[in-house]
Amino acid sequence: MCNTNESSAASFATEALAPSLSVRSASIMDLDAMLDIGLSAMPMDPQWNWRFPYRLQFPEDTRYFTRQKYREFLEDKTGRWQVVVAEIKPENKAAPVTVAMAIWDVGILNRRVSHRRRKSRAGTRTMCSAVPNRRDGELKRMQAWTSITAKSKAEVFDREFGDCQLHLQILATHPKYQRRGAGRLLCEWGLRLAEIASVPITVFASPMGSSLYQKSGFVSVSNVRIKAMEDDHDGVVLAAMTFIPKSFANAMKSRQIVWDQSSTSDEEADCTWR
Repeated sequence: MCNTNESSAASFATEALAPSLSVRSASIMDLDAMLDIGLSAMPMDPQWNWRFPYRLQFPEDTRYFTRQKYREFLEDKTGRWQVVVAEIKPENKAAPVTVAMAIWDVGILNRRVSHRRRKSRAGTRTMCSAVPNRRDGELKRMQAWTSITAKSKAEVFDREFGDCQLHLQILATHPKYQRRGAGRLLCEWGLRLAEIASVPITVFASPMGSSLYQKSGFVSVSNVRIKAMEDDHDGVVLAAMTFIPKSFANAMKSRQIVWDQSSTSDEEADCTWR
């Protein structure tokens, strides 16, 4: 079952993980740094250029809508979203530089969020079901992205784990600081939280991110092709990947042994294999 009685993810999010790198919980003060990371790193991902093929013609739209999305994550008051950033402290500078970010759906660690989900069964891939009217994007592709990822999450992840999962929404490192371990440390932050809370992690990985997740212990369980109707483009392919911490696997083995000998509450039942 899920161990949701742990301390909050926010209190877990401040820690030095390497001599020059540290991970901490983000605040609204990090919005500009996050925007710089996102706008610099995301174009390296095939899905970004596929969804927003006109971003070079309308950079102001890309900047505005990306900023709004990150602000929503940072200002979330429900306990569902946890934003963490990685900082590096250069030898020649006193102030650390924010070089990477991760946005996690940690709603399972908040019983109120988990309870609302059991009632609504809302998808978790995007924060809003509506696709904004933006000039930098291809509307049909954005709609396909929203609908197919939500459906795939329900069929691949939710059918297996229910609400009992941490979902990695976004992981990005500024290109200038890639291959220095920042992305790996942000990933490890989530792995350790999953082990403590005894919950699996799910993620839809891009080609550039799947190798990092594989090295961190994730397993690919399915490929998801996203293609818009009446579009001659082949679309994009995401790898649906999961990480199963030992604490969760051991709990499931023990639970299977006594399954017929005990009953469970609704909250516990949501955190069992399906």
